Amino acid sequence: MGKILERIIVNRLTKWMDDNPAHQLSSNQYRFREGRFTCDAFSRVQEVIDEAVDQNGVVVAIGIDIANAFNSLSWPAIRRAMENKKFPEYLRRMIDGYLFERTIEHIDGRGNVRVKQMRAGVPQGSVLGPTLWNIGYDCILQEGAESGCQIICYADNTLVLATADTVERATARTNLQVGLVVNRIKRLSLKVSGSKTEAVLFRGPRRKVENYPVVTVDGEFIQVGTSMKYLGVMLDSRMTFQTHFEYIERKMSKVSRAFGRLMPNLRGPGEVKRRLYANVILSIVLYAAPIWCDALTSTRRNREKLDRLMKVMNIRVISAYRTVSLEASSILARIPPLHLLAATRKRVLIRTTDLRSSGQWTKESANAIREAETLIMYRQWEIHLRKSLLARARTRDAVLPSLALWLNREHGGITFHATQLLTEHGCFASYLYRIKKVASPVCEHCDSNRENTAEHTLQVCNAWSENRAALTSAVDVNLDLESVVRAICESRESWFAFSKFAKEVMLKKETIEREKEVQEALTRTVRRRRRNRDDDDNASSSQ
Repeated sequence: MGKILERIIVNRLTKWMDDNPAHQLSSNQYRFREGRFTCDAFSRVQEVIDEAVDQNGVVVAIGIDIANAFNSLSWPAIRRAMENKKFPEYLRRMIDGYLFERTIEHIDGRGNVRVKQMRAGVPQGSVLGPTLWNIGYDCILQEGAESGCQIICYADNTLVLATADTVERATARTNLQVGLVVNRIKRLSLKVSGSKTEAVLFRGPRRKVENYPVVTVDGEFIQVGTSMKYLGVMLDSRMTFQTHFEYIERKMSKVSRAFGRLMPNLRGPGEVKRRLYANVILSIVLYAAPIWCDALTSTRRNREKLDRLMKVMNIRVISAYRTVSLEASSILARIPPLHLLAATRKRVLIRTTDLRSSGQWTKESANAIREAETLIMYRQWEIHLRKSLLARARTRDAVLPSLALWLNREHGGITFHATQLLTEHGCFASYLYRIKKVASPVCEHCDSNRENTAEHTLQVCNAWSENRAALTSAVDVNLDLESVVRAICESRESWFAFSKFAKEVMLKKETIEREKEVQEALTRTVRRRRRNRDDDDNASSSQ
């Protein structure tokens, strides 16, 4: 019942502010508000920066860090803010009752239960706490900004932007505005952490800066740099997001290595769980994608850097050899390229924002937009695949005619051995010869004197006739790869038969190859020992 009551109070507080525009929350507060998102805060920041840079100006941005913010906001400050906003008396009394005699129980070092009376902080995990924070902290924004300055908040993340035509003037404005903001923060019984505060100078490509300035935050000197982290995104001085892509690369590599240990090619989880892990990684990579997607597509270097990491993730999903191409791995993993995923998120955000602005937003309309943009993305992906100039496009050419079936199938999990047949990267003499692991690409399992390719294994090789007969009766099509892909996408039984064929045949091929390697190793050892013995005999005879 407590959560329900809190929800009722939140609705009453929000409705009263909506009905009284003079006492609304500042438009520069973007957290804990319906219809406002992280990307909206970034868009506002980018708007200020672009406007200044277009006029050949500069912007100094400083992100003020507040220590233990939500546990430190004083209750008198919340009450004072509610009085200043002229909330009805019954709502103020309800908030007084909500905050009255709140305590914290904890166990001390001796094992005794201690009770501490609370006098500050908004209850975290509550329904009402975020709204009380916004009301109490709103004075930071409502008291206004100095000329050429903007204050943008996302919960307690407070960003001060100072624009000017010169670095010196922007620095002076920054010091003045930050001093005022810090004083307001202290009135709320909050403490600024200067050691965690970051600052960056934004400039245009033609604007050269010899020496980056120093700004003062609560008596501490903060060096203005070329990049800073804001709401989880690295912002660089020219908004190229190059620093952010490098940050993503490091973070994604770390997460991929951790997941890689959980997803070995053999005896690891199935495709469903692997795709779940991949979606976790994608959610990390695509954070705030609408903000940086244009920068990703503008330079080939940025795309190639992240595409390499996407390839590693795709390969983990499909249990493939690392030599499989990006295009083949993305098709088999059913994960579109990163630049298409990011662009889709941007289009969805723009269209849903337009709906909210016009008052026509509904859950159904938002879902319809998402589905429509997803279809557009898959169409763009198909066009991209058809235009790709690949030296070896075997997998792509086999799956493309049945791409929709492949992407939308609800059955079948791709396995290590099935992936080898689909990509031809595996225990095939043609592949092993290409990577210089065997002396000849000719098949050693039959007397056809043909190259040992995936097609040869699937269609011709006499060594696997019994396995092939079982597969043919199940799929009931010619065993060219394109026909097989269509058949296994259309039928669960065909998928099972193909997976069984791949497992049985590839396991036998791998066993034979390992035995061959062991025999070759023994032969080399015998030859080496014989050569050493002959050398010893020659040395003895010479003495």
